[in-house]
Parts: sequence; structure tokens; C-alpha cells
Amino acid sequence: MPTPIIPPPLTDTGAWVSPRQLQRWLDVNRVTKLDRTSTFITLPAFTQAANTWNGYSDIVMSFNCESPNNFSFSGILSLIPTNPNYVLCVSYRTGTTIVRYMLWDATGSNMNQAIPLYVGQLIKKNFRFEVWNTSQGIASQSTAIQIYTSVLGKQDYRYAVDASLVNTDTPNITFSVAKVNIGYLLPLTFPTTSVSTTN
Repeated sequence: MPTPIIPPPLTDTGAWVSPRQLQRWLDVNRVTKLDRTSTFITLPAFTQAANTWNGYSDIVMSFNCESPNNFSFSGILSLIPTNPNYVLCVSYRTGTTIVRYMLWDATGSNMNQAIPLYVGQLIKKNFRFEVWNTSQGIASQSTAIQIYTSVLGKQDYRYAVDASLVNTDTPNITFSVAKVNIGYLLPLTFPTTSVSTTN
């Protein structure tokens, strides 16, 4: 009997030797559906440094990501933490327009704009997770959350496991354009000498 085209499971050591040493009489005829592995992006655990509630929700932290391709998230509803104390959004830029979706809301949020809920929309490859605060106090997530994507792996589940699509960058906590760190102090007075131009 010819060897089947599909490879045997890794756990069937007898099927990997030549000639094959069958453990069960149906091993040679077993044909299974190809089931490719999935990919995910991990939202790391975090804690906001200090409470900055101003009566409305602000972005207090973001995690930038640079994915190899555009994608969509899957299974968001099953990932929502129990009683989160922050709102999680995802956003990306198209030209001068910022596209933003809310992955989940939280008690005590007061969003100052209408943000549509995420229901499978396309996410551009350069995007960021945004943590928005609420009136509950310091925004925090005690454990990392793996958010699955529409991008599939190259191997079957018999030979590989789900893997990270891309890692997030270090958290960004600076959102004010007024904060500029230029590394030195400018003089408070300027030279009074004038330069004359003569021909």
C-alpha cells in the first residue's frame, strides 16, 4: 500500500520510520482536514502611573504595532475582561484621518466623541491600542490578553501552535503636544547686539 500524501501526526512515532510501523490498523487510511494555526497580538499587562480623571475619558496609554499586513481581529467579545476599569480602542491613520474603533467600554467612561464598536472591520498594518481612562481611577490590566487575528499560520495544528503576529512597542504615555523635551534649557534673555548689513 502506498504511503498517504498527508504526513502522520507527530505523536505517531511508528509512522515516521521507513518502512512504517503501524500502531493502529487505520493509521494509513486516516485523512484529516487541514487546520492552519492562528496568530494573535498580545496586549501586555499595564498600570497607569497616576489618576488623571478630568471629568471625561482621555487616552492615558497606547501601544503601537507594526504588522506585516492589514488584518481584522476575531473573537473580541470573548476577551473582554470582567469589570474593566478602562476603555480599549484600536486606531490607525489614513492620510490625515484617524480611524478609531472601540473594542470594549467600561463603567464610568465619558467619551467625548462617538466611537463605533469594533465588529470585524479591517485594521491597517500600522495601528495602536489605546487605553482610555474612566472615573474608576487608575487604569490597569493585571494579565496580558491575546487578541486573535484573521492571519493564519503556514502550518497545520499537528505540527505547530498559535503564534504571535507582531509584538507591541513599549507603552507610550505622552499625549500632550506642549511637552517637548529638547535636552537643554533655552536662555531667558536674548543677545541685544544687532547685526548690520552693509554693502
